[in-house]
Amino acid sequence: MKPQAILVETNWVVDVIAPAHIQSPQAVQLLQRAREGEFELYVPAISLTEARETVRRRFAPRSRSEDMRQFLRWAKDQGRVTVEDADTAFRLFDQFDGLVVDTPRAEATGILGSKTGLN
Repeated sequence: MKPQAILVETNWVVDVIAPAHIQSPQAVQLLQRAREGEFELYVPAISLTEARETVRRRFAPRSRSEDMRQFLRWAKDQGRVTVEDADTAFRLFDQFDGLVVDTPRAEATGILGSKTGLN
């Protein structure tokens, strides 16, 4: 029997390629089930482009972390946090900021690009 076909769209792609800590478990599970051959997923090409832009805009970490960076600079200058703690926090912010910058391209090609069950 031929596997059933499921059409997904931009919101599903966003849920799958979002940074790991924000990904939708249900969307990832759907992809896994397709990989296992339970059904085939079909993604319109435009959904990949739309998802990349949506992820970058919606999860723009730099804007989220900038307020904390400003507070941390101020707190360090005021002696409210140690230099070591500030450095650790800045490294954490850099990692967070890198998630969205790297995720759309890497995830779209890695998770979606060459996986069985996805067309």
